[in-house]
Amino acid sequence: MYSILYAKGCEELKVEAKDIPIIQRFMTEFWKVIKEFYQVELTDDYSEQACNRLDELGELAGICPDQNDKQFILDCILALNNALSSKQRGLIKNVQHEE
Repeated sequence: MYSILYAKGCEELKVEAKDIPIIQRFMTEFWKVIKEFYQVELTDDYSEQACNRLDELGELAGICPDQNDKQFILDCILALNNALSSKQRGLIKNVQHEE
């Protein structure tokens, strides 16, 4: 069981996975997607699979009752999408310079 302990002054706040099940599920799946797609490729198949997986992650935001948690999920997905897009643009530039 994972837990996070925050010390704030004299008061402590302990958050466990069971307290935030959607975020816990999202973070687990988010990490899998990062590992699966971080080595970018310039293929249609790669792009389609990455988009599909990011869409699947976005479905978790749709079932999230807390608006702050929902926004956190969407922000993480957007950040990963931007990172992958940036890495692909870098590969495209490298390919163009080699030609």
